[in-house]
Amino acid sequence: MTCDHDTKVQELAPEQLERVAGGFLIQEMMANLKLMGEILSNVSKTRSEISMTFARNSRA
Repeated sequence: MTCDHDTKVQELAPEQLERVAGGFLIQEMMANLKLMGEILSNVSKTRSEISMTFARNSRA
């Protein structure tokens, strides 16, 4: 007997399919949140670097 991925998916109950889809959705949301956190971190680093440069130039 061959094992076909599509056949397995069709055998899942609708509730099981919802759980699987929900799991993938949560994984994508977590990846997006991580990326947004990295972006915000980089933005705040850039802002502090700009502030330090401005302060240095003001003293000169």
